[in-house]
Amino acid sequence: ELTFSQIDNNDTISSWSIKIVISLSTVVLIGFVVQYHHLDLSLYAVNNSIADYRVAITYQKILLIVLEILVCAVHPMPRSFPRHSNPSVENINSNSSTFNRYPLSYISVDVALGFPMFARVYLLCRFVMFHSHVFHDISSRSVGYLNKISIDYVFLIKAYLQQYPVSCLTTVCIIVFFIGSWCTRACDYTPTNEHVSMPQAMWFFIVTFTTIGYGDFTPSTYCGRAIATIIGLYGILVAALLITVLTQKLLLNRWEKYVHSFVLNVEFAKNRKIQAANVIKFAFQAWYLKKKNTSEFSIQHLRAQQRLFQSIRSLHEIKQKQGQQVDNCVDQIDIISVQRISSLIGLFGILITVLVITVLTQKLLLNRWEKYVHTFVLNVELAKNRKIQAANVIKFAFQVWILKKKNVSKSSIRYLRAQRDLFQSIHFLHEIKQKQGQQVDNCVDQIDVVSVQRNTSAQVDAISEQLNIMQRYGCGC
Repeated sequence: ELTFSQIDNNDTISSWSIKIVISLSTVVLIGFVVQYHHLDLSLYAVNNSIADYRVAITYQKILLIVLEILVCAVHPMPRSFPRHSNPSVENINSNSSTFNRYPLSYISVDVALGFPMFARVYLLCRFVMFHSHVFHDISSRSVGYLNKISIDYVFLIKAYLQQYPVSCLTTVCIIVFFIGSWCTRACDYTPTNEHVSMPQAMWFFIVTFTTIGYGDFTPSTYCGRAIATIIGLYGILVAALLITVLTQKLLLNRWEKYVHSFVLNVEFAKNRKIQAANVIKFAFQAWYLKKKNTSEFSIQHLRAQQRLFQSIRSLHEIKQKQGQQVDNCVDQIDIISVQRISSLIGLFGILITVLVITVLTQKLLLNRWEKYVHTFVLNVELAKNRKIQAANVIKFAFQVWILKKKNVSKSSIRYLRAQRDLFQSIHFLHEIKQKQGQQVDNCVDQIDVVSVQRNTSAQVDAISEQLNIMQRYGCGC
C-alpha cells in the first residue's frame, strides 16, 4: 500500500523498513516451523515406541516440510535503499497529459512475492487445533484413539463445519472477500496507471463472486484476470457448500424420519384395506350383474368393471409406494450442486437446476445389488493388499533381525531404513484392517437390518404360538 502511490511501485523509506521487519519475522517463523516438526516427529516416535525419531521420516513427510518452509519463506524482500524520494503517480499525471499504460503482462515484483504470503493462513488451522477443547480433552482423544480416529485439524474443521456451518462459511467468506478485493486492487490499474480503489475492487469481487458480471469493470492485466477466475470458481464452490448446508438443515433427522415413515405407513395400510374392500365389493357387483344376465355393454356393467379395475390399479400403486417407503427411510440423500444464484430473477431457474441435479444424483447412486458387487471387488482387493503387507512385515522384521545379529549400529542408514520400512508396513497393515472393518459396516445397510428384524419377529411369533399350543394340550392332559 505504501508503494502503490509511487511510479512503478518503487520503495519508500517506510516500505523498505517494513520489508526488513518482514524478513526478520520470516526467519523466526521458519525456525518455529522446523522446531514444530522436530517435536512432532519426536512425539510420534514416543507414541509408537520408536527409539530414534529419524525412523518416522518418510519422503512424503520431507516433501511436506520443504513445501511448508517454501510457503513461509516467500515474501517481498528489501532491495536497494531508497536514497531520494520518488514523485508520486498523481503528480506525474497532473504534469503530463499523455502516458503509456502498463502492458497486460505487467506485475509488480512486490505484489508477485506478496500474494504467496496469503498461503500462511494455513497456520490459522493449526492455531484452532491447539486451542480447541476437543484436542486438549484427554477423554475425547482416548475415544478417538480407540476408534482409530486422529484428532487433527482436518477432523476439527469437519466437526466445526458440522456443528456451526453458517458461522464457519460466513467467516471464511469474509476473509476471502477482503483478500480477494486487495488482490484485485494490487493487480489492476486505471487508465492513468493508478491502482484501482478498494471500494471499486470490492464491487468487482461481489459481481464476480455472484457470477453476475455487469461488465462495468474489467481486469487490465493477466494477473487481474487470474484473480477474477479464482474468485468466480470460489463463488461456485461456496454456492455448492451453501446448498449442501441448506439441504442438511431441511432434511429430517433420524427420529423425525422414523415418525414420518410411521405416519405414512399407517396411511398406506389404511388405504390398502379400503382398496382391497373395494376390489371385493366391485368384483361381487360385477358377478351379481353377470348372474342377472345383464348385458356386458350396459352402462351399469361397464361402470362396475371400471371401478373394479381402478381399485385393483390403486391397490398395486399403494403396494409399490409401501415398497418405496422402505427404501426411502433407509438411504440419506446427499445433494451436491455446483450452481450459483446469479440474481433474484434467475432464482426459479436455479431451483429447477438443483432439482434436476438431485434427480441425476439419485439415478447415479448404486442400487442394492450393484453395491454388493462393488463391496465384493473392494474386499478382494483389500485382502490381496493385506497379504502383501503381512509378507512385507515378515520380510523387514527378518531384515532388522539379521542386521541386529551382525551388530550393525542402530544409527546406521541401513538399520534405520529397514526399521522405517518395517514400521511403514505395520502401519499400512493396520490401515487395511481398518478399511476392511469400514467396508463391512458400509455393506450392511438398513434394509438387511429390517429384514433380519422381521424374520426374527416372525420366528418369535411362531415359537410363542407353539408354546401356547403345548400349554393348551398340557392343561388338557
